[in-house]
Amino acid sequence: MDWFKLAVNRPPNVLFDEFMIHTLCIVEEIWKERNRRFIGEKEADILRITDLISLKIKDHLVVSSKNLPEVLSWTPPPSSSICCNSDVAISTSESVLAAVFHNEWGNVVAIKIATTPATNPMLAEALAVCLATDLAVSLGMTNILFQSDNLSVVKEFEVLTSPVANFRLQSAKGRFMHSCSKFIDWGIIHISRKCNFMAHNVAKWVARNKVEGRICPDALDASMLDDLVEWDPHPVTPLHTNLF
Repeated sequence: MDWFKLAVNRPPNVLFDEFMIHTLCIVEEIWKERNRRFIGEKEADILRITDLISLKIKDHLVVSSKNLPEVLSWTPPPSSSICCNSDVAISTSESVLAAVFHNEWGNVVAIKIATTPATNPMLAEALAVCLATDLAVSLGMTNILFQSDNLSVVKEFEVLTSPVANFRLQSAKGRFMHSCSKFIDWGIIHISRKCNFMAHNVAKWVARNKVEGRICPDALDASMLDDLVEWDPHPVTPLHTNLF
């Protein structure tokens, strides 16, 4: 592909950086779809592909500008899909992993938590994504969009056919690949920490209360279930352990 010709022929009202970001995101998603078909996965719907391209473009524009807006809104997954946010709370001896599933209307449909002896932040974040994929498979979900605020994990996981650049993630990526092979359609994108607080809040709550497994959303204080606000554990709130 002649990138110089593309750049020269860009619309006059489009900045060079924006033009290249759009172009690269489109090429990346097309290449990813090509790899899906090459390894025998089901072809993705064209509307799904365009939705994922749009999300990637927004993500890259924010990163390239190095200027995150103060107010961020939760973005729903494509129609008929489930969105899963994951995050961790790390101590000196273990990490708590949390996965929170939303439907396209923003309703929380499932929460799963677990602990791991891994305390490396990147590995813990990768294992949190794997926790999410395992639950998605067990619940029979078929169309799912994973969201993580760890850019390194997202970059390693978004193209299944590429070798891992970080050896720490070798096993986690293999686990992720195995789960994703069971989905009809899936994607993984990077999101700002500023709009991923719900999963982080759940992980913090679990670290304090030492529970594990699936959690009913009604068991958690409403102040925790906000993607844009970090939970403050200091106020006295009723603690429940209503697991199912």
